[in-house]
Amino acid sequence: MASFLSFLLGEKKKTASVAKERLQIILAHERSGRNAAEPDYLPALQRELVAVISKYVKINPEDLKVSLERQDNLEVLEVKIELPIEAHLPHDYVQSERLRLEMYKRLADVRALAEVDELRAELVDRYGEPPEAVDVLLEVARLRVRVRDAGLTEVTSAGPNIRFAPLRLADSAQMRLARIYPAGA
Repeated sequence: MASFLSFLLGEKKKTASVAKERLQIILAHERSGRNAAEPDYLPALQRELVAVISKYVKINPEDLKVSLERQDNLEVLEVKIELPIEAHLPHDYVQSERLRLEMYKRLADVRALAEVDELRAELVDRYGEPPEAVDVLLEVARLRVRVRDAGLTEVTSAGPNIRFAPLRLADSAQMRLARIYPAGA
């Protein structure tokens, strides 16, 4: 999984190694063609994601779906994970519906981890120590910030479902991902 995260987050490399890598990607791309319905690395990627997520929360492997859609010269990698979590602002914690909705909006608008910490401090100041469901909601907000920082553009949550999309991959990045997760890996 570390190789996938380094792929998403990027690493500084020397120009010669980047050029060599790009040539390998082009050659692999020419040899493999683009006609496969599903790339060979998707099942391996899905297994690795399940293994990593399972370290933190119990998850059924069938609750994680990885798919790839081709759009012109770009490919969209979508990862959908159904997590068994309860994340919300309980009515008995924030009793005003208007204030609950305002807090949900503010959580949806956070762009930095420090903002989540500030919102938690505000909740503690206004309503006391938050219940577990609120702490989970704050963790979901932190996850959204981290995912956005990793280059994903959308994370949505509806009940126990979290959807990451779209991750647009240029041909060179797609080939690099295929090289990182070769068939049978």
